[in-house]
Amino acid sequence: DGVTYTVTGIADNAFSGCKSLTSVSIPASVTTIGKNAFSGCERLSAITLPANLTTIGEKAFFDCKAIPAIAIPASVTSIGDFALSNCSVLTEFWCYAEALPSASADTFDGTDIGAATLYVPKASLTLYKTRAPWSGFGSIVPIEGYTTYNINDEMASLSIASEESGIS
Repeated sequence: DGVTYTVTGIADNAFSGCKSLTSVSIPASVTTIGKNAFSGCERLSAITLPANLTTIGEKAFFDCKAIPAIAIPASVTSIGDFALSNCSVLTEFWCYAEALPSASADTFDGTDIGAATLYVPKASLTLYKTRAPWSGFGSIVPIEGYTTYNINDEMASLSIASEESGIS
């Protein structure tokens, strides 16, 4: 009918149980991922989260057994209970938020975070090392040498990473 709609959220249970789903790139307009949105997507191995995302709902990626790494944008303020539980191959967790996203002890239940590496902004390293559940990661490493600038509007997001020696 010629009408364009902007997606601002992934609904509760939207892709729950989609066993053949292997990768997802969520558009820049999305700010919320609902409860169980990708729960049980056992073959989901790659996910790109948008720069404007603020909330990851309860059990959003529960039982996603093929995700080896995930990057949480700086804008995320809340990660729900069991959101990344039973993610058995998760070994790298990148969290660009300088202010710790709220997360419970159950957020990573059943995921061996003790064998995983958490990458965080250098300025927040001590905070992540001393607060649960973040302190449960086997290794917590600062993201050094990069500054991210985000330019956002309703339809697009641009991130530029710059190193001290130049721009890449």
